[in-house]
Amino acid sequence: MTKQEIEEEIKKLENQLKQINYEEYKAQYEENKKNIGKCFASGDRYVKIVEVPEICSTLCGDFSFDEYQYNAIYIDMRTIDTTKGRFRYYSEQNFGEPGSSKKYYSITNEEFNKVLSDFTIKLNNSLKQGDNN
Repeated sequence: MTKQEIEEEIKKLENQLKQINYEEYKAQYEENKKNIGKCFASGDRYVKIVEVPEICSTLCGDFSFDEYQYNAIYIDMRTIDTTKGRFRYYSEQNFGEPGSSKKYYSITNEEFNKVLSDFTIKLNNSLKQGDNN
């Protein structure tokens, strides 16, 4: 076997590996979609998973996917602050913010929606007060 034949075989195997990785990411992506809508709380902070980040292509032609990362809505009732950010979810017993020791517990959609409603009222009142100034 020549050097060129070996390099061609390596290239072929690398492409097969990329395809296998993509198929595994795709299967995990579909599995992760089952977690959309799950809600969590920690003190006055509330989180709802709203979507799974897409599988991304890298510059080298490979794919990237973090199976534990979700897009989520955060509500902090201590302030008038809501953001759409990242949330790490490993299992029903292991989830939270990246790099945080803060522990979240699971809550129902109804509980989250009540908090969202309360937050909306709080935000609306704050905006009305701002208009009077």
